[in-house]
Amino acid sequence: MQYKGSDLPTAEKPSAWSYINTYVDPLLLFFLLLFPIDKVVLKPLVLLLCLGWSRKRFNWRDIKAAPPFYLLILLPAFINFLFFNSDFSAAHFVSFTIGTLYWLMCVLAFALLHSRLKNGPDQRTNNTISFVFWVNFAVSMAGLIYTMVLSGSIDPYRSADLRFGNSTGDYIRGIFLAPSYINMFINAMFCIYFLYGRKYLMAFMALLVACATSSNFANLVFIPVLIATLFIVEDGKARKTVALGLLFYILFYTVVSPGNLSYLRSSVDARRRDSVEANLVGKFYQGDSKLMHFCKVISVVETWQYTTASHKNALIGAGMGGFSSQLALRTSGLETGSGSRLFKKLPQYSSPAFRDNHYKIFEAIYQLPPEYHSIRHFPGSTLNQLLGEYGLVGILIFAIFYLWFFLKHFKRLRYTVILLVMVCGFLMFDYLFEYLSVMVFFELFFLLDRQREKAIAAS
Repeated sequence: MQYKGSDLPTAEKPSAWSYINTYVDPLLLFFLLLFPIDKVVLKPLVLLLCLGWSRKRFNWRDIKAAPPFYLLILLPAFINFLFFNSDFSAAHFVSFTIGTLYWLMCVLAFALLHSRLKNGPDQRTNNTISFVFWVNFAVSMAGLIYTMVLSGSIDPYRSADLRFGNSTGDYIRGIFLAPSYINMFINAMFCIYFLYGRKYLMAFMALLVACATSSNFANLVFIPVLIATLFIVEDGKARKTVALGLLFYILFYTVVSPGNLSYLRSSVDARRRDSVEANLVGKFYQGDSKLMHFCKVISVVETWQYTTASHKNALIGAGMGGFSSQLALRTSGLETGSGSRLFKKLPQYSSPAFRDNHYKIFEAIYQLPPEYHSIRHFPGSTLNQLLGEYGLVGILIFAIFYLWFFLKHFKRLRYTVILLVMVCGFLMFDYLFEYLSVMVFFELFFLLDRQREKAIAAS
């Protein structure tokens, strides 16, 4: 005897993995959530795991698709190390090897993104990027709430406690666990990306995070880009979103955090410096030039003086990790207690060129209270890195094989050129290639822009 319905097929309940795989690209999600975290040991582990995971789709063409800059920049570095280097110690060899691995990870990170997106972005890709954004937004807001609780104020930006006040934005690091301006740079790019994707709420939320980090120098780059975007975008809703964002910036600097407005003014007016900053600058410059009243500019002058000191310096610089880079700083042992534990265990290396120039600025700043650890004083700058360590050859390689790599597609792109202009401004504030986060997201947005245009042309 058969019971009614006993011959009907029973549908299997979908597994959690199949559910996740339906809505997001799990490999891309894993990579974007973990690889940009500012942990030196984590990055190669995540990259190797993702490359193994993606082995069926990853091939040599993905590597060839990467900007040639990443491999060509190694040429002046190897020439310097092999023919002009007089220090073949184990410490220098370790430093050089780590620097080489940094550039190779840049290549492989781009290639991995290319392998995931070469068939064109689909809904899973869009969902993945949105998910990464919301996770970072939640972590960033948690950082802001944390400052509210600790300061006992709903507006910690006005707190008299030096841990907060103008330094409140330092707590809003997002998932990147890097200086808060890294979070700002990435959210500024998210804002432009979402504007062109017609996700206006997310664009505004990204702008809120960028503003909340109170990265004043970075805002001097981002706000003009927003103003220009008002005239560039054709979508009325996008213009309204940008206008609302600019209004929020005005309210932030006048109502929420007027102290940051005063700080911003002091960044461009030498007469507004306090005695501590005046003494800091006085260690490296004696004069009345308004351009030399913070150490960032002084560091660029030092780089130029070193570059013009000899033909060899001008052509190929001091060598990888030899003048001004995150690598030079970390291998010198100068970083504070928050520095990488890996580098503390490795043999220390510090070249004479670094010790005679930017090392002294870093050392003087680290001796000051944290509220003076400002982006306007640290020598960190990709210009200092390229010119000081790779010379004019490095600058040319960057201009031809990185900048032009993106600009040559400008007729077929929507927002990449805007992002590139903004990123070039951000590159003046730190050694961004070595963070392996900001430039990874820039290249991700470029690939999305290019692949979308390719898909439209094909259809």
